[in-house]
Amino acid sequence: RTIASEYHRVADDIAFGDLVILCSPQGEVFHSAIHIADGVAFTKQGPTMSRPWMFMKIEQLRDFYPRRHPVEVRYYRRNDR
Repeated sequence: RTIASEYHRVADDIAFGDLVILCSPQGEVFHSAIHIADGVAFTKQGPTMSRPWMFMKIEQLRDFYPRRHPVEVRYYRRNDR
């Protein structure tokens, strides 16, 4: 709900702070991260403290989630930016 009301989807000129959303082609979101620069995201792989926040290439992040269906990477930016 927050993404729909406070963010808009961007396709070009991805910028620092944009949301990186990994989802199914139907839009089922299964992971999110923050875009830093040059295809690198700030992400957390799991809910526990033993899984630290880390920097990861977005392509590696996408490959980290093997799915039976294609994985889409979508980018969103806050409406106030």
